[in-house]
Amino acid sequence: MGRINQSLILAEILHNGPLSRADISRNTGLSKPSVSRSVGILLQENLLRKVPSRDHSRVGRRPELLSINHQACLFACVDIGGSDLTITIGNLSGEFVGNTESLKNNHHWEGIVETIHAGVKQLLSSAGFPIERLKGIGVAVQGVVDLGGFTVSSAPNIGDPDGYPLGRALRSCFSCPVLIENDVNAEALGEHWKGGARYSNMVHISLGTVVGGGLILNGQLFRGAHYYAGEIGWLIPGKDYLFRSLDKYGSLESLISGPAMTRKVESLIAQGNFAGDALAESSDLSPKNIFRYYKAGTSDLANHVVKEWLSNLGIAISNICSLLDPEAVILGGGLTHSGDFFLNELREIVNWGTQNPPELHIGRAKNASLCGMLRLCLDNYLGTLHAAEMGRQTACSNGGGG
Repeated sequence: MGRINQSLILAEILHNGPLSRADISRNTGLSKPSVSRSVGILLQENLLRKVPSRDHSRVGRRPELLSINHQACLFACVDIGGSDLTITIGNLSGEFVGNTESLKNNHHWEGIVETIHAGVKQLLSSAGFPIERLKGIGVAVQGVVDLGGFTVSSAPNIGDPDGYPLGRALRSCFSCPVLIENDVNAEALGEHWKGGARYSNMVHISLGTVVGGGLILNGQLFRGAHYYAGEIGWLIPGKDYLFRSLDKYGSLESLISGPAMTRKVESLIAQGNFAGDALAESSDLSPKNIFRYYKAGTSDLANHVVKEWLSNLGIAISNICSLLDPEAVILGGGLTHSGDFFLNELREIVNWGTQNPPELHIGRAKNASLCGMLRLCLDNYLGTLHAAEMGRQTACSNGGGG
């Protein structure tokens, strides 16, 4: 039971530390002798360190507190975005250390693998960390991730064919475990962990160049039978979209993504419906500028496009909530970087369209997808300790060990 106890203790200190041995025993239910044995091993392995007590009011000997040795284990976290690859290093205490690198995404898998390999090694070297401390790599990627084969499909910003074995390709570069996850699933985990969104049931919606969703149901990430759960961009807005070919993009995505907003403005300008409008005469038709004109109230065109965008988004959220009954819907992605100015109007639609309206707010976690991948790496590392001990016990019971 040694490694199992050690993984329990590491997890407890990770989430609630620093703690005394008595605290650990009380919180985990482990006996004090078991805690002492396991803590001794973890101190020898440099995974824990002793820290001064925070309680200066006690008379007599202060209890010795134990904290995670932050830099004993490191995890590389990667977000494969539409234009850039973001890479950073996380530690055992769940914090990012050193620099964060933003590297060009060349939109082909082999080049992406080479960029990740070189980028991780460079980050470790520049921070003075030996690569031996790297205990996991977590990669967030647009598209559908098959966790059985660690392949990636339906990645709209990658030019290569579907089903690329990204996990296997990266494992050939590194000797540590490699985890692959859909980027919006990773964002949902990051918001749940670092953004204060501690809901048992929540929906995270990413609004950017593409549209996706991540589902936390009963406190766990829900991926679906074929890992397609949360593909919110593929909701069908109405019968006019039946059997319409949209290449790699979904029907709802063609209405509420950032590029969809720009295309809508361009189409209305081409029709001549808003001649002389302030936005129509602007050379910048980006969503950021559309929102700027909307907030200023100086463009009928911006008002028309944003109101339609809000209606389509509000209907989609209402339908999702009627199906899943979440406590909260968290919005993230590039379209939320202009602020939460639209939330009251969106709430009005969702409150009308649902029997039990959820809380609705903008995501608060910085680099949520990277946070989510760090959490997956930490959970996998602690789970590996647990699995190794179970395997050892099985081998011993079968006569395979001593």
